[in-house]
Amino acid sequence: MNRLWMVMHIFRIYLSRPVLSLIINSIYWIYNWKYWKIVKSKKRRILLTIHSERSIETIIERFKWKKDNFRDWVPWVSTIINNDFVDDCDGSAKLAKWLFKKIEIRSNIITLYSGKNAHEVCVTKDKLVFVSNGQLIRLSGKKPWKEEILFIFDKKYDNVIINNFGL
Repeated sequence: MNRLWMVMHIFRIYLSRPVLSLIINSIYWIYNWKYWKIVKSKKRRILLTIHSERSIETIIERFKWKKDNFRDWVPWVSTIINNDFVDDCDGSAKLAKWLFKKIEIRSNIITLYSGKNAHEVCVTKDKLVFVSNGQLIRLSGKKPWKEEILFIFDKKYDNVIINNFGL
């Protein structure tokens, strides 16, 4: 049964969610096109303040978690900014990945799951820092990184999928 859940999560991550995300983001911006210039300006201002891990942490702290109202989809960074940094875990991970990229820190979005429960975080390539729902968390490095992340979540999840698709 665990293998079935893994296959279902992989299908969701790599196929169904990217398609649904493109559709929902496109529809969102059709109805919110008048805010596009404002959001572009906000993105530029954010980029001017990003120069270190600490400055990323300051922006990530503005993030507020909320449950997706309609299926599971990943917002574009512009959508997250236009929604005043409110989204669910995949929005937080997407925002963190974008911020890390701007200061040339490579990162991956990973999915933690157990059965039908799943959670997404952004982990730096050096596996020393991850972002989850508005928190930048530094790993101790004393345990393997996957084990340490699962422990931080009180072993609510027991599997990890590294999402190398262009999220």
